Amino acid sequence: MTTAAMRWIDKAGGFDSYIYHTSDKKLGSEVGVDLKKRMVAIVKNHPDNVAPPPHVRRIQRRRRQEQQTDETPSESLSSSSPL
Repeated sequence: MTTAAMRWIDKAGGFDSYIYHTSDKKLGSEVGVDLKKRMVAIVKNHPDNVAPPPHVRRIQRRRRQEQQTDETPSESLSSSSPL
């Protein structure tokens, strides 16, 4: 296994997450694609057991925070004095 592959796996949040969330083209091997197909078949029965990779979780967290701030009026705008 190359150092680059190890970095990609680490960035994805582990081996299982890397295989599950990486495109077949990027996996680039029949073994990887076969393993992914098996994982997808298992996950169909238990979808709550697979978390998205860390970078996707960060994006989801930011979107939730943005939605929460959009829903509540900003106090800084209402308390600021006019120019």
